[in-house]
Amino acid sequence: MVTVTSPYGYRVQYINLIHYNMKAKRISQKAVRSMINSNTVLLHIGKFKKRKRTNLRRAVDECVYASRLYYNKELQSDFEKIEHLKNSQPDILFKVKLYETHIAALNEYTEYHISFDKTSKYYTLVISGIQFLIVSDMGWCNIYQVFEAKGDDKEYKLTVEFRNGQICCYLGKTKKQAIAEFKRDFGSFRGFVKKEWELV
Repeated sequence: MVTVTSPYGYRVQYINLIHYNMKAKRISQKAVRSMINSNTVLLHIGKFKKRKRTNLRRAVDECVYASRLYYNKELQSDFEKIEHLKNSQPDILFKVKLYETHIAALNEYTEYHISFDKTSKYYTLVISGIQFLIVSDMGWCNIYQVFEAKGDDKEYKLTVEFRNGQICCYLGKTKKQAIAEFKRDFGSFRGFVKKEWELV
C-alpha cells in the first residue's frame, strides 16, 4: 500500500512503484547468441563490481536511466542513434566479433568480452522497445544497450522547389544527411519556395 500526502507526492511514488516493478529476465547462452549478430552494435552504459549475487535492481536502474536520455527519447531508428553516438560517445560504442567461446565488443579505445561459460549469467530487459543486455561474470556486472546496425531500407527524401519552378530531390538515411546533400549544391534554402519530406 502506498501512503500519499499530496497529489505531487502521489505521482512521484506511483512512478517509482512502476519502476520498482520492472524486472530483468534471465536468458540462456543460446538466447544471447540469437540477440547478438554481426550487425549488432553495443553501447556500454555501465558496470559495477558484484558480490555473491548480482544486484539486478541496480542494473535495472541503469537501464531505466539510459532509456530516458536524449538519443533514446528524440531519435527513432537504431541507425540514427548509432550515428549520434558515434559523434557524442564513441568510447562506449562497440562493434562485435563472434567467437565460439565468447563475443568480443571492441572499439579503438577498449574491449569487453561476453564469455560463454558456466559461471556467466545473462539477463535482458526491454523498456519502451529499447533492448538491454546485462552480463554478470568474473566479479563484474556489465550493462549494454543493444542496437541493430543494419540500415533501414527506407530513406528520407527531401524535395525542394525554387522560385523559377525548378525541383530538386535529395536522399539520406536521416533528415540531417539529406539536408547535408542539398547544402553541398545550394548552401542554404534561400530562394526556395517549397520544401517537403517523404519516407521512401
